Amino acid sequence: MFIEYSIVSQGCHAATAVLWKHRDDERVRSYTNNLDSMHKVVLETKNEASLLKMAENLKQQGIPFHLWTEQPENIPTCLATVPVMRSELGDALKSVSIGCRTLRAWLQPGLLAQLLVRSAVEATPGPGLIRKPIRPKRTYVWRQSTCYNKAGRPGDQTGGGRQHGTQRGSGPPHGGPQQRLRKALTERNLNGIWDSIQQIASNESGLITEPDVCQVLRTFNNQFMFEYSTVALERTQFVINFYRQRKLPITGSAFYNECIRLNIYQNNRATAYKIKEDMDAGVLGDFKADIHTYVAIFNDVHASTREDLALLTTYYDEMLGRGIQPTDLVQKPLIRLARKIGEIPLVRALLESPGTAKLTDIHSTTAARLLSNKAQAYIAQYDLVGARTQLEELLLYHIPKDTRLLPSTQGYATGSSDIRIPYEFTRTRDAFFIYVRSLYESIIRIYIIRHRIREAHELLDDMRRTIYLPPSRMAYNWFIRYHAKRKNIHRLHEIHDMMLQDGVAPDEYAYTKFITACMYQPRPRRLRKLVDKAINDGKLPKTLGASFEPADGPDPAIDEAQDESAPRPSGLPEIPKHIAELTSVHDLVFHPEDCVRFYQSMFLEFDGRIKNSRDEQCLPNAHIINAVMCAYTMLERPSLVLREFIRYAYHQSRLYPHQPPPDIKANIVPVAHMFKMALDASDATDNQEQSQRIHTQMVRWGIRLPNST
Repeated sequence: MFIEYSIVSQGCHAATAVLWKHRDDERVRSYTNNLDSMHKVVLETKNEASLLKMAENLKQQGIPFHLWTEQPENIPTCLATVPVMRSELGDALKSVSIGCRTLRAWLQPGLLAQLLVRSAVEATPGPGLIRKPIRPKRTYVWRQSTCYNKAGRPGDQTGGGRQHGTQRGSGPPHGGPQQRLRKALTERNLNGIWDSIQQIASNESGLITEPDVCQVLRTFNNQFMFEYSTVALERTQFVINFYRQRKLPITGSAFYNECIRLNIYQNNRATAYKIKEDMDAGVLGDFKADIHTYVAIFNDVHASTREDLALLTTYYDEMLGRGIQPTDLVQKPLIRLARKIGEIPLVRALLESPGTAKLTDIHSTTAARLLSNKAQAYIAQYDLVGARTQLEELLLYHIPKDTRLLPSTQGYATGSSDIRIPYEFTRTRDAFFIYVRSLYESIIRIYIIRHRIREAHELLDDMRRTIYLPPSRMAYNWFIRYHAKRKNIHRLHEIHDMMLQDGVAPDEYAYTKFITACMYQPRPRRLRKLVDKAINDGKLPKTLGASFEPADGPDPAIDEAQDESAPRPSGLPEIPKHIAELTSVHDLVFHPEDCVRFYQSMFLEFDGRIKNSRDEQCLPNAHIINAVMCAYTMLERPSLVLREFIRYAYHQSRLYPHQPPPDIKANIVPVAHMFKMALDASDATDNQEQSQRIHTQMVRWGIRLPNST
């Protein structure tokens, strides 16, 4: 159809003017960041009055626009808005006489589009005006995919250019499977996509375009990449078979790139490489392998050996020889594989090679995946500066606007670049922060391994302030293990309080460390460090540092008569100096009150009743019971010592009525110590019946006390 040049030129004037005037608008930035996929909707009004009325409506709605006035006639001819969503238009189109069906059909939810409105006026011929009026029943739609005619059938299979239609039938049938498919693709509704594909496949006259097929294949392949779901591969294979059975034309390389991805994921490398060779040879069409083809080849989830890495590096060299610049999507799988098999020099070379420019803010989750993978590579080289640089760059990205919540944010691997998130949630705020948290915790772990605990705590505090997701339970357990080994009880209380504030429930491992750290006797070297630290803090006298020997321990045989101390105000002799110092060391090492406090908190966490020894909500292990019995012994509470022993013996006998419990064989020393403390407690309470039961249990389980023959 013949096109009047003034129609195009005036629309270009208005569209260019509004984009430049509002170039700082977030919608304009998002729209112009993807120049290969712009979307415009062109409508028409009856006359100049309706055009001006629509401009007034847009002004009331607060939608920025530019009204083009043709000179020298000084006649308003068209207007253009900034890229808007359908939901933003509201009632601004009430003055438009035609084109509303077009708007509903093509302006999909969640899709930015620039609206152009043209006035069908009869004007005096001039330099820029049209020389005849536009027919009021015709509207023009520019699209980047196949256009549909009045009957709902594709008009131009190449997908580009302009297609005209009437008010009815300027798009696919409203509510049809094609429309539902595109809506599901926009919303990333995997079940909706699959249902629409099945409806189209079951109807022989069902229509589907090549871009839609490629987007469906890309969606299901991405689902497998995120979830490792075999169902996604089966659906991808079904779509490929259906499209080939219909013998529909394939005009680009996108379809074959997705076929290569499918065969790579199915571990059919030979088939994938054969498709790539046919593309280069021109067998499949007038196109060759591009950067997306190599991305599909490099994303080999089954590659795990040096031979696989050597083959992929061959394709990498071939890509560079063709003048194709490597992107972050190409480097990520190579870095991951090289790091996995220990090829650190190759990792270093890939990190130093130039990649693509910085991703835009709308791809913040993708950037999080790529930068997290790079940071893991730096960590593999013990380069914390490089890892911190990737973290700081990631924090500059905008937070995604999708606020849908994942079912749980605690179940995802920490310190891994292969985090499996459901595909429909991959662009949510939770997904973005899961990658950020993983990167934080990977760096924290290296700090703890290198005993740089102060920097680890600073990074933990920064993470709690920066992201709204709480740290993972595994990260807290790293701190718990570090401080429990060094008997930093006050630090353990701080971490316990932080976990409760963040809503991260301590597990059995955490409570085992909390409780046993209060009561275990450190080795001589560690005990010496504790004493020196207490002397530096002023908790112990400095004279103890020269005379204290950790291997000696308390000596109960000290002769108080040899000590010539002055009497105390009470009239009793003063406590000998050596005994006082050893008592201070004893209080420094053992913390029975803190042990009992952690034990009570554990029962509250697991909804158990601590006073009921037969409560089945909380089943402490042998290490916890042993430490708690030691604490009650030091606090001179023999009845509570017996209660904890009865709790342990009852539950183990209930779980293993006909054999010794496996916990006994694995922890024979603490269990024997528990029996000894129970016998001492029964003697202290003069409970002969309980003492007899303890001896009977010892015979059943084959327990021998350390001093027994």
